[in-house]
Amino acid sequence: MMRKPQPGLYMPNDKLKCLKTTPHLPQLVPGKIYKVQLVQKSKGLYFIRAENQRPFKVSSSIVEDVNFFKKVN
Repeated sequence: MMRKPQPGLYMPNDKLKCLKTTPHLPQLVPGKIYKVQLVQKSKGLYFIRAENQRPFKVSSSIVEDVNFFKKVN
């Protein structure tokens, strides 16, 4: 089965890949994988963190689930 990315279903410690950068978040690097720190399910927002950085809030529209294209056995 494949894991489908759906807003609000990510949990802390899931890994998300950044799709694009935004002017107000210059620390985001497209293609880099970030770890979810905290999930605000009702708003589709995630707090993600890279190594040696403070957590920051991103919208679900600029990240994707790393495991989306991997098959789970």
